[in-house]
Amino acid sequence: MTSVFKKIQQDIDAKIHKTKEFLSHEKEWHNLSGSVHLTTEKIFHPRTVDDCKRVVRKAAKHSKHIRVAASGHAFSSLCSTKDYLIITNNLTKITISAHEKHGYVVIAEAGAKLANIEKALSEHNPPLMLKTGGLFKEQTIGGAVSVGATGMQVGNASISDEVVALKVVAADEQVIELTEEKDPLEMNAARLSLGLFGIIHTVTLRTRPLQRALLIDSVLPLSTTLTEANISSLLSHKEALELVYFPFNSSTFTVADDVIWVRSLVKTDENPSNEKAEDTLWGNYNVKFNEPLFKYIVNNPSATPHLVNLLFKAGVKEKKIVVSGGEAYSLNGAIDKVQYVGVEFVIKLRNGYKPVVDALNEVVSKIYERAQKDEFPINLPIKIRFVKASQALLSPLYDSNSSTVFAIIELMSIRDTKGYQDFVDSISQTWAKKYETRTTWSSYWERIPEVFPQTRTSLDDRRNQFNKIRTKYDPNGMFFDNESLKRVLLGAGDDADLDK
Repeated sequence: MTSVFKKIQQDIDAKIHKTKEFLSHEKEWHNLSGSVHLTTEKIFHPRTVDDCKRVVRKAAKHSKHIRVAASGHAFSSLCSTKDYLIITNNLTKITISAHEKHGYVVIAEAGAKLANIEKALSEHNPPLMLKTGGLFKEQTIGGAVSVGATGMQVGNASISDEVVALKVVAADEQVIELTEEKDPLEMNAARLSLGLFGIIHTVTLRTRPLQRALLIDSVLPLSTTLTEANISSLLSHKEALELVYFPFNSSTFTVADDVIWVRSLVKTDENPSNEKAEDTLWGNYNVKFNEPLFKYIVNNPSATPHLVNLLFKAGVKEKKIVVSGGEAYSLNGAIDKVQYVGVEFVIKLRNGYKPVVDALNEVVSKIYERAQKDEFPINLPIKIRFVKASQALLSPLYDSNSSTVFAIIELMSIRDTKGYQDFVDSISQTWAKKYETRTTWSSYWERIPEVFPQTRTSLDDRRNQFNKIRTKYDPNGMFFDNESLKRVLLGAGDDADLDK
């Protein structure tokens, strides 16, 4: 009998603990990089769809807004609110099922980490993997889909384009299911919704059979690699490609002698290597930047060339290993330990690779021009990858032709690096005029001059289409509590009513 009462008491304690955890007394939240700090009225940690409904009911009763956050990988303030913030990290259930149209799909709750989704898929019979890889392992699927995160696979768009269904807790507490079959236009609005349709509960994604890939890390001369012909050749027959450029990497500290790190993936039937993908520099180089070194670089910018050069030489090694499944396409979580900021610029490649070649040469030249003035605004690698067009209405990769290729150039620096924002602003103004660049939603875009009207212009009529669908599911704007999104979608702060 004692054991029975003990079990009852344990159940009661567990329920009380769960309730306390859900009804959090926290009021502050920050993202991984520290670029966003929020003070809210209340933060909730739902574990079930019913918990999500409770928050919506409470918000409606007290006339509060809701925004949603997860792993905190985004640099922008999309989750900002003064009212209720929901953290979805406790929504982690993952299931895999056969699908009449898509073979197998994975159904993951919004807080499920990509690493756990890939693990579940690889252990399935038959073994599977996500169609879009190259995302951060610790990123949650809800966050990745909400912002249209992109990987490094040449033939794919964003992970949002692999979504076939979404279940969302809307402003009326109802769980709505959006699918491609029911309404393709609504699905193209919902698949990259920036959290404006409601609280994402589950995401259903296409999968593909598990495959092996040859991961090739090579180092090539910068001057000869940055040509249209060579980039075209590098992309040929590749599953994935990423170019990584460390400034000041040559022994002469001159751009003429610099090299560029090329990371590519090619399909193979070879047996996996004993060495894991995360054992390569690609997975580990960020670990080498420990916190004291970060602070030293920020406080002593003149040391930037020597330290970056040393780290490049110590870590970048040419190698080939065979990796299996999602491991081949997933970025290591080491980057999560780095407090940095980054802006991703998107360039549409209409007629060849000349725009991205010119853009890269321009940014490298500007880095060395600033160095002549003893200014070092870029102290982390510049990353370049190539992806296909997205059909999501709000995507910066949008194009009606799904075969259109885009280049994504990411400019990163340790947070609080002197001159970084000024450098990015200058590059942005040049590239916007010459290449009609766009910025990704998750990057550090909000501080760039003219970015709001430029973004509105790039969205064109898709902005009106999205707003029409958004108001259908959230007529009173319960989830529309973000000034940046109001400025983009409504023109608020420029030429529209903030309270609309």
